[in-house]
Amino acid sequence: MASVREADQIPSPGPRHEVMRLSAHETAHFTILSRTWWKVWTHWDDYRARTIPCDQDQANCRGCQNHLPLRFKAYLHVIHHEARKAVFLELTPNAAKQLEGQAPPNEPFRGLEISLARGHGPKAGLRLTVNQYHPRETNLPPEQDPKPILTALWEMPDRRRRFRGEVA
Repeated sequence: MASVREADQIPSPGPRHEVMRLSAHETAHFTILSRTWWKVWTHWDDYRARTIPCDQDQANCRGCQNHLPLRFKAYLHVIHHEARKAVFLELTPNAAKQLEGQAPPNEPFRGLEISLARGHGPKAGLRLTVNQYHPRETNLPPEQDPKPILTALWEMPDRRRRFRGEVA
């Protein structure tokens, strides 16, 4: 039998929040904790079947170098009502436009209650509806930045790295 690799130390825990994407036929309700969203460009890596970030330095971007499809993603820190926990919600361009069109103009997203539904099939679009707005809600937990969580999920060693399209 081969020798077993022993651990010298206990590893650090992984990301504290999950990133949520709705599956086909799924509907969920959320309260937005973020004041604004984190908008970035990503690539879809079909070989690895996962999203990877588009680096601000496109000459060193693995996705750009390999001509992988470019995708827009917007992330919000939210409370998922059904699961009763905080998650980061990933929005497609269409869902982001729906939120932008329904949210009160020039107001932060924080305190918006939204519903999100995905149609039939894995590539079905998302339908976002703003239900209520509680701009003065003081009982909400503090918002969290999705960048450290996504950086860990995307296996990027430098958390100070800038992403293409990132709004500072």
